[in-house]
Amino acid sequence: MRHRILITAIAALGLMQPGLAMELRADLQQLLHCGAQFRVAADHESFEGSAADRDTTRDMGNLLLNQVDRVLAEAGMSEDERRQLGFEAMQETVRAFEADALPVDANTCLDLVDAALAEASSGQDAARNEKIDMLMTCGAGFYVSAQTLREEGETADADMLEQLAIAQIDAAEDLMIEAGMGDAARFQVSQLYGESTAEKLKKGEELDYDWDTCAALEY
Repeated sequence: MRHRILITAIAALGLMQPGLAMELRADLQQLLHCGAQFRVAADHESFEGSAADRDTTRDMGNLLLNQVDRVLAEAGMSEDERRQLGFEAMQETVRAFEADALPVDANTCLDLVDAALAEASSGQDAARNEKIDMLMTCGAGFYVSAQTLREEGETADADMLEQLAIAQIDAAEDLMIEAGMGDAARFQVSQLYGESTAEKLKKGEELDYDWDTCAALEY
């Protein structure tokens, strides 16, 4: 679930009253300031740039505010407290913006955006690698099983499993290409999964994913 409490508070300033003093550790305070600064800059009448630039600046602010909100929510801060925190940060930033005395310089805020994007990308990479593992394990398992069924004369079932295997392995290869893996690397991965899966099934061992999970796997 996306955490947008701070952003909601910033978008509804008139609904809040100041007075809640919050002590945040330095890194969160910096993220909060930068997120608010991007939001104020994007919505200010003096903004220089296109509508797309304005949207990008607003998105950068939302990215940092969501990061702060997620950490505070996981630490147990209530929604009301986070809304109040967002309000106070916005009020402080508006005053600082008008006085040309922002607490964090633009380059530092941009560095925080880069770090947040890298963290998000890392999470996406982990999810993609997990999906590749599932698709390759299941696809190899279906392929080896199809070969066994074909040897036993179960041609129709073998064809069905083989088609499913090929579809899952192809989907895994698409994800590997997306991750930047070349032909040689993808071939090696496929070979390793094929050999290890065949060896496990030959020994009667269970694969990392059961057959129901593999059959229901979306790709």
